[in-house]
Amino acid sequence: MTPEGGYRSRLPEDDDLPAFVDPDPCKSASQVARMPGIVVGRTLAKQLAVDLGDCVQVTSPQIGISFGAGARSPIAKQFRVIAVFEAGFDQYDSKLVYTDLYEAQAFYEYGDSVTGLEMKVRDINRAHAIARRIDAILDNGIYHTMDWRELNHGLFMALLIQQIGMSVVLGLIILVAACTVIATLIMVVLDKKKEIALLKALGAKDDAVLRIFIYQGGIIGLLGTVSGILIGWLCCRFLLAYTFPLDPKVYFISSLPVSMHPIEFALPALVAITICLVATVFPAMYAAKLRPADGLRAE
Repeated sequence: MTPEGGYRSRLPEDDDLPAFVDPDPCKSASQVARMPGIVVGRTLAKQLAVDLGDCVQVTSPQIGISFGAGARSPIAKQFRVIAVFEAGFDQYDSKLVYTDLYEAQAFYEYGDSVTGLEMKVRDINRAHAIARRIDAILDNGIYHTMDWRELNHGLFMALLIQQIGMSVVLGLIILVAACTVIATLIMVVLDKKKEIALLKALGAKDDAVLRIFIYQGGIIGLLGTVSGILIGWLCCRFLLAYTFPLDPKVYFISSLPVSMHPIEFALPALVAITICLVATVFPAMYAAKLRPADGLRAE
């Protein structure tokens, strides 16, 4: 049988809606003003195209439930945007919202219970040890504590791998610089054979000639190291003053973080100078062992 009006259907207009259908509360300014507040991340606010004072609907779907005894359908509730936060971490800015504790408990029908507690410690570097102590005190297999590194494990692992890679690259750069110092001193020794022979003929000892070329290699390494440390320090200060933007969807953070510690400047400088001094030993020993006759034979 053919239904009345045929097989074509038409969506009802607003005027055709029955009177018992509840109107959209987000379209009433007075109702929006009475809604509980919510704070959303900057990225999420852009995705939802909402601003301060706008109405958003939060839904908590119950995945995999069976509509039997004691089961309930998904929950939806309207909130009013009262603030927009930016943590600088895209995982937070695009996925987190904040509201009053009592509103959240009523929304999830938790009564006066909570699903987690957050603690702030005085020394952030001792958070892991404190978390393990709390685990040992609870020790019931039900509760588990997580510190800030565990919560952002993927990010810190990526930073650790990047730090190891940069250290390897820095070591290779210093090694190439040491080879350059060796090549420079060898060329100087070969070019100054005559002068070395004259010094030794005039009574200069082997250790005196050795010190001359070690000093020269040390000065080269010291000047290069100081120049590099100074340029690196200026670049870090520039990045602290003017942040380098990053795509948070790729790097999880919106800007390049810079943290300056004296040990991170002193240790590479000490290693670089030591390698340069060690690199000068071979050409300096070759110059010290050069006999006057060998240096003057070609003249």
